[in-house]
Amino acid sequence: GCRLKHDQVSKLFEMMTENHNIVHLDISQNDLSDLSSEVLATVINKLEYANVSHTKITRNQMKNILIKCSMNTSLRYLNIKGNDMEIYPNDLFRRTSKKIKEFHYKLENLDLYGHGCRW
Repeated sequence: GCRLKHDQVSKLFEMMTENHNIVHLDISQNDLSDLSSEVLATVINKLEYANVSHTKITRNQMKNILIKCSMNTSLRYLNIKGNDMEIYPNDLFRRTSKKIKEFHYKLENLDLYGHGCRW
């Protein structure tokens, strides 16, 4: 994937707050930790598809994303795997999963799915 610099990420999300035509975003493997939690949550919830897995999202950012998702969202797909999610009650994930058709937040069990290639 493409690795964006912090200023590029900021510009992208600034532009996306004003643009309502973008519906699909895969920004996985980029560092989003410096973004305002309000901007991040607003942009993500305007999309239909968002992959923000492994993006170093902070606990406050995650909380805002999930709260907005559970109330009102355009999302049909959301992947937030690989981010810090340990402090959130299951109820918040449950409410969010009722609003989004495909909601991916649990890491797979590698014993079940395999570890990939080994030498």
